[in-house]
Amino acid sequence: MGFDSLLLMSISFTATQRPIRELGVFSLSQPIREQVSLYLEQAENSALDLRPISCVHPHVTAFHQGNSVASRKKLLPLLKDFLWRGGQELVVPPTPVNSLVEGCPLDRGLSPTELQTRLNQDWTRT
Repeated sequence: MGFDSLLLMSISFTATQRPIRELGVFSLSQPIREQVSLYLEQAENSALDLRPISCVHPHVTAFHQGNSVASRKKLLPLLKDFLWRGGQELVVPPTPVNSLVEGCPLDRGLSPTELQTRLNQDWTRT
């Protein structure tokens, strides 16, 4: 799609339903990847608590997100600030609708049973 970089935020859950978030910064350009990664790691008031983790893909810098309740709603303002400070043209694609994210236990406090029911409903619809 012509973007210089792509950020991927994932969420998974432990057996006890504790959330685990990870963040990946992809770019074919090493300087762009490093600039975005460094900014996210050092951003004041980021609330993400990022810690680098290893990644086998040479064009991805990966992080474990210590603050697992910080969603894309916390990440997007940081990215916008990064782009404005760098004098970049601000082109941010719309956030896709994702029923798993919207129905996440972190979003509405779903119990593990309610989460499983939701996931089963989503799978049967596809």
